[in-house]
Amino acid sequence: SGPLITRFGRRSSYILARIPAAQPSAAAAAAAADGEGAPPALVLRGSVIAEVFEARPAYMHSFGLSRDYAVLTEYPWRFSLSRMLKDLGRFVLTGRRSVLDMFSWEPALGTRFTVIRLSDGAVVGRFKAPPFFAYHIANTFQEGDNKLCIDMCCYEKVFYDDMNLETLRKKQPEEDSDHPGQLRRYTLDLAADEAAREDGRAVQSRVIADKLLEFPRINPRMMFQPYRYAYSLTSSLLGGLAKLDIATGGVTRWKLPDTFVSEPVFVPRPGAATEDDGVVLAVALEQAVGRSCLVILDGATFQEVARAYLPHHVPAGLHGSYFEGPF
Repeated sequence: SGPLITRFGRRSSYILARIPAAQPSAAAAAAAADGEGAPPALVLRGSVIAEVFEARPAYMHSFGLSRDYAVLTEYPWRFSLSRMLKDLGRFVLTGRRSVLDMFSWEPALGTRFTVIRLSDGAVVGRFKAPPFFAYHIANTFQEGDNKLCIDMCCYEKVFYDDMNLETLRKKQPEEDSDHPGQLRRYTLDLAADEAAREDGRAVQSRVIADKLLEFPRINPRMMFQPYRYAYSLTSSLLGGLAKLDIATGGVTRWKLPDTFVSEPVFVPRPGAATEDDGVVLAVALEQAVGRSCLVILDGATFQEVARAYLPHHVPAGLHGSYFEGPF
């Protein structure tokens, strides 16, 4: 896997890169094996898969990845040179502008999916869809030879004001977001002709859950393939936790009062026979008492199994990861 880089300039572009799993340098690994020196430094060597030129790049927080394709979702939140020049002066004078203020929401442009084949970096198609916005993707997978599915936490338009310090200082963890969202599945027909791709007939969408679910995570063993369950927050930023049944749209919730909870991480049980056999981990900050704990929920029943309190509080965060063994 690797990053997506947006390059701004006279010829702006999206650059999709591949970075293999990090490996320690030979000399450092040998020294560590002999008990000498510091732990081995990791060496990252990447390569470019594809570069797609775009005069006005879109803001993309994440991109979809299946076994054979990368999917760039170009929302109609586009870089605007005029806004950049205007806001540059405000930033110099006040210091209160951000790079996000240099993008312009232009729904008339619609949203466009750009599909890149991983094996050779070729753009196999660009697919138009009605305007929407998303930060996070639950899963991307192929169905047969010509269908590509992307499950996303979608909004009717862009927002980023929830992340302003002024908003965070006022927000209560029990409050729902002011930005209603949906978990949707977009299915792209890779066999469609150019006319169908351009007028939207090659893109089908359906609502999986008509409610706000953010920071979705799934069983990592189900990546790149059809799946049944997803785990998420119940707010656009910080709130309770939810388990979603993709097949039925049913949602099971878990919540602690007056508590901010981070992105849930599903850890499958070794030797598990079912998709939701495992535990869900999340860091919870009890703001009234200023303490944090690791919450452990049963992946199947979504009932609390244990709570491990930390010797100090952990500031409310966003994303989470699980590593097997020392890190």
